[in-house]
Amino acid sequence: MIKKVKKINNSLGSGRFKLTIYLVVFYFVFLALNFVFGDKGYFRMKELNTKKEELIAEMEKVSQENEQLSNELIAAKNSQFWIEKVAREELDMVKDGEIVFKFYEKEGGR
Repeated sequence: MIKKVKKINNSLGSGRFKLTIYLVVFYFVFLALNFVFGDKGYFRMKELNTKKEELIAEMEKVSQENEQLSNELIAAKNSQFWIEKVAREELDMVKDGEIVFKFYEKEGGR
């Protein structure tokens, strides 16, 4: 029985077996590091999820703003005041008997 134990110890100490153990350990360390720090690793996925949440929040904000502007546009199209305002400001139109004063600023100050 003592001889069998010695044979096992001798086989564990062989160079080929040590090399195999080192390669297996190196492989698992490489896989672990790649899992944590790689392109599809934990930190990259966490960063991408944070970016995704930021973009979703921004998209919701823009969607709400878009809906608000659409409602304002619908209200403006149906509002006589808005139609008159656009006609006055953009088309330079006036009502009968109305006097318009335009002020121009000089370049370079007063």
